[in-house]
Formats: sequence, structure tokens, C-alpha cells
Amino acid sequence: MPDPPPDYYNRLLEQRRAEYAAKGLSKVPPDFFTSTTRYVAALHEILERETRENPTSKKVEMTRTTYQRALASARDVLEARLGKISHLAVQHVNLGGEPANLLPEERALYDALVRDLSGFRRTSAPFLEPASGGSAPSPAVPPAAPGGTTSTNPRPLAASPPPPSTAAPPPSAPSSPSSPAPAPPVRAAGPSSSSPSAVAPPSGPSSPPPTAVIRVLQDQPALALPNETIELRKEDLLVLPAEKAQLLVHARIAERVDVQPRARVT
Repeated sequence: MPDPPPDYYNRLLEQRRAEYAAKGLSKVPPDFFTSTTRYVAALHEILERETRENPTSKKVEMTRTTYQRALASARDVLEARLGKISHLAVQHVNLGGEPANLLPEERALYDALVRDLSGFRRTSAPFLEPASGGSAPSPAVPPAAPGGTTSTNPRPLAASPPPPSTAAPPPSAPSSPSSPAPAPPVRAAGPSSSSPSAVAPPSGPSSPPPTAVIRVLQDQPALALPNETIELRKEDLLVLPAEKAQLLVHARIAERVDVQPRARVT
């Protein structure tokens, strides 16, 4: 096996620093895992060869230190990226969004996590997805009849017609015997008045969707929403739609803040 590049150790340390500093996945070379595997294997082979030749030499001690530090740095980069990929998969299932700087090997892992987490959410928490199989709210049960029985086949309630007036009609003037009887009023053609239909009230201006105030509990990667991208920094106060805010609270990314209206001073 050829000797490893002399500057790869410094590049590995720099990659570790960049991964720890970035909130999301840092940008790495496309062959990062392959080249790092070759580099660590080459260091291990050099260490074994030098140990056989002169186990007490100073060069063996330096090679061993370089090998151990390189292996630890590579492990730190891998574990940091695995933690971020897992978090991004959970975020995608709950809120959507797509991560950046995924390597091909990491993309396969990310897709598998999203698929498994989505299936778990659908089967174990269907109440979070009412549009795709969540339990619908139970219909209202009508009150019991005066005889104590309840209808077993409730029908949708329609608007009831106004009750007839109980006031007596005003007395009409007596008609002359010679005057003809008044003709009955002409009723316009249309549906029978015996079965009045409910008339929907005129729709007014739509009210804005409810919002909620939340406090971010920890720094998070940028959150990609359908219409915008927001930064989640610790202790930030955000006003979001109530549905989005509830998802962040469930994920323990934020907590709800109760805002009390300020008393008006007179």
C-alpha cells in the first residue's frame, strides 16, 4: 500500500473543526470516507512495519501518536455527521425540508431513516396525521327523546324554521254581503314550504390563522418551510402558525410562551 499523503492529517483535523462549527452538515470531498479509510489503513501498516523493525525507536512513538489522533478525528467527524443526519431525518418527517451537503453514502442512510420514521409515525401516532388515516372526531349524539329513548340513526341537524307566531291576528273589518269573497293569494312556484331548507349565513371575511409564540431551546439547523427558511437560535422568540409551533414543541426544539395582554392604563 502506498504511503498516505503527508498533508492528509492536517486536512482531517481541519474537517473535524469545520464539522463541529457548522450547525448543519459541513461540505466534505465526495470521496471523504474512501480516502479517509485508505489513509488510516496506510498509517496502521506503517506503524506495524516500524514496530517490527525497531519497537523502541522514537519514530514508532510518533507514528503511533499520529495514527491514534487521525483515527480519533475521523471517528469524531463520522459521529457528528451521523447525529446531524438523524436529527435532519426527524425534522423532515415532522416539518419537511431537505438537507444539504449529503454524500452518496449518507443520502442512502438519510432516505432509509426518513422511510422508517414516517412508517413509525403513521402506525404509532396516527393522530398526528389526520389527513392520512387519523381518527376522525366522533359525531355529536342528539339528546334523548322525551320518552327516554335515543335515536340509533342520527341525522345531520338542519336549521329549524322559526316557530309560528302565537299572537292572534288583528280583527278584519266585516265584509259586506254583496261584496265578493277575496281571492286567495297567488303563491310563486317553488319548493314546498312544508320542508324548509337551511340557509347558510353569508360568509364574512376570513379570519387570519391562529399563531403562537415560542422560545427556541437550542440551536438548530436552518428550518426550511414551504414559503420561507428560518434560523433557529437558542433563546429566540418566534411567532409562527399554531400548527407549526406545536410541531416544534412536540419535537422539544422549542417551548410555548404564554403572552398575557397588557392591561390598559386609564
